[in-house]
Amino acid sequence: MQSGTEASAPLPYTRTMQIEYTQGKLAALWILLVGVIGYATAMTSPAGLTILGVVGVAPPLILWHFWRKPTPTISESIHDVLQ
Repeated sequence: MQSGTEASAPLPYTRTMQIEYTQGKLAALWILLVGVIGYATAMTSPAGLTILGVVGVAPPLILWHFWRKPTPTISESIHDVLQ
């Protein structure tokens, strides 16, 4: 047997299927992007900061409200019943 040739343990889900993490990452990226834009434009007025805050927070809240979890697979349903 050669050293280092064994297969690694498979992940239960691919990285792209982890919806919970994807939502958080998208929300954090959006808020960070809006914050960078606000900093780059040197926004200091109260009205501008309020608009910037609303633009930064509203889309992630809407995303979390409307983004539904995928339906469980048959194996997940069976696993839940057996526990």
